[in-house]
Amino acid sequence: MNDTITIPLTQGKSTVIDKLDADLANKKWHMHCGGYAVRDLWPDRTKQQLHRIILARMMGCELLPIEKTDHRNGAYL
Repeated sequence: MNDTITIPLTQGKSTVIDKLDADLANKKWHMHCGGYAVRDLWPDRTKQQLHRIILARMMGCELLPIEKTDHRNGAYL
């Protein structure tokens, strides 16, 4: 049984997320410089990073803008 969903991005890239976050696949994501999946929010033109949304869900709280996150081999920093 496959517990992941692949989300297509721009530049021929894709990202894989857990089915628990399947609602995020319904949004339009693109590859941003640095290799992160992001989406643009209008009208203020801010960017929302996919990995920050997923980490906030895992932690059960919103992340502060000053909190830096990254992911490497399934480990969260």
